Amino acid sequence: MVIDDVAHVAQTLAQVFEAKKINYELLGNQVPHMHWYLIPWLKTDSDSLKPVWCVLHKPVRLSSERLAERVQLLKSALCIDPNQPD
Repeated sequence: MVIDDVAHVAQTLAQVFEAKKINYELLGNQVPHMHWYLIPWLKTDSDSLKPVWCVLHKPVRLSSERLAERVQLLKSALCIDPNQPD
């Protein structure tokens, strides 16, 4: 089932990013479909009792190298072939 896959990805995000909790958001209101947002809350995040959309976060832009590292880390944790295109 889809929810099992979503839960597996959420658990992986929690482990990889050492999140204290994960917010799940299911949307599909403009076009009939569904897509999920899985938002890890870190120990250093403030206002974790508020909806994630109401908390301002300082924008972070990762370098291409750091982004590639994170993608590979998540692929490995999810047992996805590292040679599979991103």
